[in-house]
Amino acid sequence: MCPRRWRFAVAIVIATIVCSGLATIFFTLFDRPWLGFWIGLTAGVVGATLVELIPQDEPRLARPRLRSVRAPAPYELARTLAFGFMGGAALAVMAWALYGPVRYAVIGGVLSAFTFAAARYVSQPNDPLKVVTPGGLLRADRAAAFYSWPAGAIPGALTGFYLGYSFQAGHRPAFDSLTILRYQPLALALIGAAAGSVLSAAGLGLMATGWSSSGRFLSARIWLALRGSLPFEIMRFLQDAYKHGVLRQVNGYYEFRHQILQHYLAEPSPDASADPRS
Repeated sequence: MCPRRWRFAVAIVIATIVCSGLATIFFTLFDRPWLGFWIGLTAGVVGATLVELIPQDEPRLARPRLRSVRAPAPYELARTLAFGFMGGAALAVMAWALYGPVRYAVIGGVLSAFTFAAARYVSQPNDPLKVVTPGGLLRADRAAAFYSWPAGAIPGALTGFYLGYSFQAGHRPAFDSLTILRYQPLALALIGAAAGSVLSAAGLGLMATGWSSSGRFLSARIWLALRGSLPFEIMRFLQDAYKHGVLRQVNGYYEFRHQILQHYLAEPSPDASADPRS
């Protein structure tokens, strides 16, 4: 199957490009594009590493579980805390680079950590008793990962609004000559809300996609297609195999109908074991 080093390389490339690019654009407002680049690069590498170290999510639903809020199970708690830690740490570092008083980094980090963790927690796992198809399971999980982007954008905008409104009073002395300080606090708050929305949406969205079953399934599809092991449109291939009786469908998964065929295909050299009696 898909080796971990391939998934890790893909995650590193995507996360570093997106995070360093957005952070560079954001810090250009403060005449510190290289500072933004290095902060974004570090956040991307650490985030991608964290995503790879923790096992992937089971397929999830896009519908929030707002009516059944409960204490998370241990395996859910690790992911929830990881989401919160990454969101809080990234924003705290950015705030520390821009603001003099430490309280802004602490308040921003806590707000970001809480909203990242909350956005991750309210996504709902699939009901194991519900009848689904493999295609439906994949679409639901893909939708759940997609909704993580707006789920991160809304609280990110609120946190950015607060930090933007406070920039005139709390910025570091090194930024006294910035043209942006001529704006009114409300204008700075709106700029902060826009920046916070984009940065938070990208951060939470990338982490949710990297941890999702659909995200890792996409990496596996690309790897297997490049090696010529399976077609890129693997779901059509599996559905065709199901129609011809090679596979059977068990709820949201495909299985080999005949164990002999599974063992035959698993042989490193199929020609050496073409006769099942051998």
